[in-house]
Amino acid sequence: MRNLPPSVAALGWTRERYATHLRRVSNWASRHRAAINAAQQRRRRAKGPASRLGESLKKYGITFDRYLELFAAQSGVCAICQKVRGALCVDHDHVANQVRGLLCTACNRALGNLLDDPALCRRATLYLEAYRSQATLPRPLDVDSEVDSEGARKR
Repeated sequence: MRNLPPSVAALGWTRERYATHLRRVSNWASRHRAAINAAQQRRRRAKGPASRLGESLKKYGITFDRYLELFAAQSGVCAICQKVRGALCVDHDHVANQVRGLLCTACNRALGNLLDDPALCRRATLYLEAYRSQATLPRPLDVDSEVDSEGARKR
């Protein structure tokens, strides 16, 4: 911690005092994590889906009209699973910071869990296809022997 935030410096705090404060806040938060999470969920539920959508639109810099264009282009379904599962999330590229489309919560989380990495997604697909096609007990899959360095299937 090199410089104190201006609001903290205005209080006349030293770096040591501020570091102690941050440790105490962190310790308190870790001891009360369940209560904090419950309070956040209550606030989110109270706001409702329309408010959360507004927050997403502001966060990703798109207008409600653009959201409706994406929604209409996708016929109101998730771009991946093609199902209607509640409100659609605004999916964006974390590197280019551009909106890609609208996804259901499950598909949006799946992409996030796969780190938005196409090679990792292809490896997951190969894994699923290998086990789905087997009628016997599953064997360990050597994915590396079936995909190249970019994650594409070797032929």
